[in-house]
Amino acid sequence: MKMWKVFRGHSVITLGLLGSVLVFASLANATLLTPGNTVAPSAIVVGAGSTTEVSLGPTAFSAATFAGTVSEWVVSDTSTGDLDFIYQVTETSATSGIATMSVTNYSGTTNNVGTTTGYGPAGTINPTTISETATGGAINFNFGASMPLGTTVDLIVQTNVASYAGGGINFIDGSVATVSGYGPAPEPGSVGLLLGGLFGLGLFVTRRFRVQQS
Repeated sequence: MKMWKVFRGHSVITLGLLGSVLVFASLANATLLTPGNTVAPSAIVVGAGSTTEVSLGPTAFSAATFAGTVSEWVVSDTSTGDLDFIYQVTETSATSGIATMSVTNYSGTTNNVGTTTGYGPAGTINPTTISETATGGAINFNFGASMPLGTTVDLIVQTNVASYAGGGINFIDGSVATVSGYGPAPEPGSVGLLLGGLFGLGLFVTRRFRVQQS
């Protein structure tokens, strides 16, 4: 009986670790951003040979206090097996520059954020911080009091999903401009499949052990 309890304990730990590895292994190479928190931008390398699934722009936007263009690329990343959402903004005129670019539809996903290279033209403007709303629905690239005229570096959100859907790109200062773009499509079914598979594996191991002990 004691041997069975030890074996069962080790089995549960092993299965738990396996599940953690499967869920988070693809997200180990960047800065994790959790809802309600803020991080400093860091460089993210997109895997060699990654493919662009869909792209947008440059698309013009304007509001009362600024105007510019935005581009977006949805990239299937070979280093993670999941999708990266990459943005680049050019502000062309402003009486009061863009303070924040907010991208939506990120609720229910695990997100790593930062900057990358190789998608838009060379840009020099970096965000000061990157934050996520407490509900986890929007990720904000913050440019301090206002973004200067010019082009940003490539801004990236690396996710743990493999499908995309519609999303919004909002530019915020005293006024707001919105562009329709792309965002991740959460896949709750994949989590259920993973947990179901782990449960089935545990049940199989348990039955085999009982048969061997009888």
